Amino acid sequence: MQTKKLLLIMLIALSLVLAACAGTQPAPPTPVAPAQEQPQAEEPQAEETVVERIGVNVGGLYGPTGIALVGMADQARRGEARHDYNVTFVASPDIIQGRILSGELDIAAMPTNLAAMLYNRTEGEITMVAMSRLSVLHIVQATGEGVEEINSIEDLRGRTLHTHGQGTTQEHVLNFLLRQAGLDPETDLEIVFQPEHAAVVAHMLDGRADVGMLPQPFVTTIAMQNPEFVPVLSINDEWQSATGGVELAMSCIVVRTDFLERNPQAVLDFLQDFAASAQFAMDSLEQAAELVGEFGIIPEPVALRAIPYTNISSVTGQEMKTAVQAYLMVLYEQNPASVGGTLPDEGFFFVP
Repeated sequence: MQTKKLLLIMLIALSLVLAACAGTQPAPPTPVAPAQEQPQAEEPQAEETVVERIGVNVGGLYGPTGIALVGMADQARRGEARHDYNVTFVASPDIIQGRILSGELDIAAMPTNLAAMLYNRTEGEITMVAMSRLSVLHIVQATGEGVEEINSIEDLRGRTLHTHGQGTTQEHVLNFLLRQAGLDPETDLEIVFQPEHAAVVAHMLDGRADVGMLPQPFVTTIAMQNPEFVPVLSINDEWQSATGGVELAMSCIVVRTDFLERNPQAVLDFLQDFAASAQFAMDSLEQAAELVGEFGIIPEPVALRAIPYTNISSVTGQEMKTAVQAYLMVLYEQNPASVGGTLPDEGFFFVP
């Protein structure tokens, strides 16, 4: 074996010598310039994006919906916001409706079904851009010795429930949950509709009612006056259980469609700022509660205790669309007029 290897090496060497004598020497390799001598192409400099700062008129409602906007409103008045947000708070969705249709507001928070009604009525003059995730509706019960606690919607069978909002979305949501639990709202329990939420609180505090359905901050208000009243069921949680995990989309953010078309980047900026403002309310409780009181939304002591139960956040895109469509379908099946006679088409939703 060693002899064969030696012969092979000798033959290769002899071939190279003969090639050299015949003038067939291989051409020398092409010299390559050292790396440091190679001319370097200049990398293109990324152009700095300049976001035009514009004025944006934003409308919010007193109550939990307004809480999500206080961080943004505070930043704006200190000149630290990305745009010149002029945030105002009003007591009634009717006022919000009038101001956004007149052009006085560019962006506004409002009930989701009202947004659907306006979209249908105006043939697309408003667009939904976000859903306010809120867990504000609760079943509240007087607890104490010998009281049979309510642990599910089915436990309302045979009870008397006091609430507000006959003929409104609140009643439609309640009826849907009762039926999903196998209860007939007409026969399996007694529902007493009061003229306002404050009347429900009064009936519970003076002993005329021991079970009620109330939104925040009334849930906190009644608990502060009588600690025996506690929230036992979250309507948002019950809705999610009944719909396979879909959020309860009772409140939303809309923008005038012409404003969106003219200022798409400003709307995208607003959505980021609104989400941050909502997160601020949940993460910085004491500071947020102080601002909520300062802006006159609800008293600071109530806000301090109520905010942790609101689950305030912003939902956009496809998740928003799915939740809103499910919610509006439930309302439409019970009362088409509650959404404007027909379900909104795809143009209602802004899905970037």
